[in-house]
Amino acid sequence: MAAKAEDKKRLKGERKGVGTPVILKVKNFILKNSVFFLALIVVLIAGALYYFRGYFVAATVNGQPISRYSVIRQLESQAGQEVLQGKITEALIRQEANSRGIEVTDTEIDTEIATLRSEFEAQGQDFQQILNLQGMSMDELRKQIQIQLMVEKMFSEDVDVTQEEIDQYIADYGETLPEYENDEQRLAAVRENLEQTELVDSFQAWLQTAQSNADIKYLFEY
Repeated sequence: MAAKAEDKKRLKGERKGVGTPVILKVKNFILKNSVFFLALIVVLIAGALYYFRGYFVAATVNGQPISRYSVIRQLESQAGQEVLQGKITEALIRQEANSRGIEVTDTEIDTEIATLRSEFEAQGQDFQQILNLQGMSMDELRKQIQIQLMVEKMFSEDVDVTQEEIDQYIADYGETLPEYENDEQRLAAVRENLEQTELVDSFQAWLQTAQSNADIKYLFEY
């Protein structure tokens, strides 16, 4: 019995002797290299900040940074409410179009852009230059045209311009109309103008109701 107890004590000591140096080695390694790991982390963070500096700094003036946040805050204070309302209107239009099963294809958008391009070029203007002056990218233009076509598809059925309305418009505003090659073009232009007016009126009436019925929560006040 004494021999067995001695053997157990010896084995326990051996196991303890085997485990302890390993733990000590790990601890010593961490302690010795902690400065290195800390320096490595600092370098990685600094590199990430430099690489993504454009996300935080909009410009520098003689080394003094101007943060993007300050630019964004000023833009928000100047036009934040207007932009937000535009986004809300866009969301309502898309939701309504989706509920009605109305879709706008890329081909339809391409056709509208081609028409715009040809109209500007006919006037001797560069289409891309016009977009640049407006600060608008092609993707933004496509989104705007998509929304416009959605509205036209949703409310075109409400438009009904009569010949009497056209005649009355010409009688009231004929002197202010531009010159056309013939009466047919003149009538077509007046009809299109009246149709657009009725379309806008129908859309505005719908939008007022849609905004009243929608669950809109403002989480930020401008």
